[in-house]
Amino acid sequence: MAVINQKLIIEADPNRPKEEIANIITGFLQLWPGSEVMILKAVQADIGQAIELFEKKGEGQRANDVFGDGQQSSHGAGGGDHGGADVHNRP
Repeated sequence: MAVINQKLIIEADPNRPKEEIANIITGFLQLWPGSEVMILKAVQADIGQAIELFEKKGEGQRANDVFGDGQQSSHGAGGGDHGGADVHNRP
């Protein structure tokens, strides 16, 4: 019997985390038309839990290194130009 697998192979630049993560999310959303809101809400819930965990650990200061200007990312997971600074002073 034939086995059919759908698999994405993703190449992402770890020096551009916010842009690459947004692009990956956009790619997945394109595979599930009509389910975008459900997927984004599930991811949003997971991100909220992760933020709480990292804030408790005191990891918030690292945002200055990631976003360059100390600002959190202000754009969603939509496609297109995600702009912003690359990672600075990466260990």
